[in-house]
Order: sequence, then structure tokens, then C-alpha cells
Amino acid sequence: MLRLFVALPLPRDITQKLSELTGGLPGARWVPSENYHLTLRFIGEIAHHQADDLDAALSMISEEAVEIKLNGFGHFGKRGRANCLIAMAEKTPSLLHLQKKVERAMIKCGMEPETRKFCPHVTLARMKPTPEVMLHDYAKKHHFPKGLSYTAHKFVLYSSYLSNTGSVYSPEIEYPLNGGLDEDWTQQAAEEFAMDYTYNYRGQFVPEFA
Repeated sequence: MLRLFVALPLPRDITQKLSELTGGLPGARWVPSENYHLTLRFIGEIAHHQADDLDAALSMISEEAVEIKLNGFGHFGKRGRANCLIAMAEKTPSLLHLQKKVERAMIKCGMEPETRKFCPHVTLARMKPTPEVMLHDYAKKHHFPKGLSYTAHKFVLYSSYLSNTGSVYSPEIEYPLNGGLDEDWTQQAAEEFAMDYTYNYRGQFVPEFA
């Protein structure tokens, strides 16, 4: 069995800036910079023959390079407690378009549709349920870098396994992004982006379900 996910890698200069944000959050388990990525679709454990089918489906995706904009801190959790600190990414039209195509590839391979709303992000730290106020304090003391953006020219099928020191992610297959973008869908994606985000009291973007 293989444990897989599809994601966009981050360039070295972006990972360096994000790694400078680590520290200052009690109880946080910081993600190593070499593990930074933006997940397009978590797959989970599948058999080797299913992985071959998945590779074939992903290889058929034709898409242009994707614009990635990281624009602030966020978190996942519930009932006033957080379990994950993230760097949030804008739902740019090109990113939404690519994610939809990856999802279609999953379904084509016989996988169940993803029921969770797509929330593009880079995980910075994980923690036991922690009061949200602690993350607010952290965000006030650590200013998120401005203009943290890049263009992704490939997406990657990663494998994941647990070691004695934590999760290890290995890039298995890379898929280039050099195809076309549907202009009609671009307008639809822009409208979805406008609807899917709200502002918190500091004026930073936060996912609606975070």
C-alpha cells in the first residue's frame, strides 16, 4: 500500500521566509521547511495498481502555470481551539482550476469525491487543541511577510510515511504545468474566491470554517 497526496511544491526562497516564522508558540510542533507544500488533494492509502491508474489520469491534466499568493496566518480547529497554524493562500482562478482538474482525476480513478471545501494553505505547525487567543498573540508578534508569491510550474504526486522523527514526504512523480486555461471558468473561479473568504477582526483573510 502507498500513502499518497497531490500538492504544489514551494521554491526555496519561499520556504526560507516561512521557516523564519517558527518559534514563539508554546506547544507547537513546527513542520520542517523541506516538508512545506500546498495540498491539492489528499489521497490516503491505495494499492500500487491504483497508483498507476492515478498517475495515468494526472498525466492527462493540461494546465498553465499556477499563481500562488500566500497572504497571512490562519488556523484550523473548532470551538475556540486551534490544532494547526497555517499560511493561507488565495484562491486564485488558476489554482482553483487546477484543483478541480485534480479532483476530477481522482473520481475518474474510482475514488470518492472530496466532501471538504478546498482551503489552500501551507501547514506551519501542529499542536494539541490550543486556545485561539494564543495564535492571535503569535500573529501580532510575527508579521507575515508581504508579497509572498510565486508561480508554480509543476504539481507533484507525493508519498508519505512515518519515521521515528515524524512524517517524511517524498516526491514520486512531477507533472508540468504548461497547458491552457478556460476563460469562462476563470470568471467563475474569481466569483467563488470572492465568496469563500471573510475577514477577521485584524483584517486578515481567514477561511470560513477555520
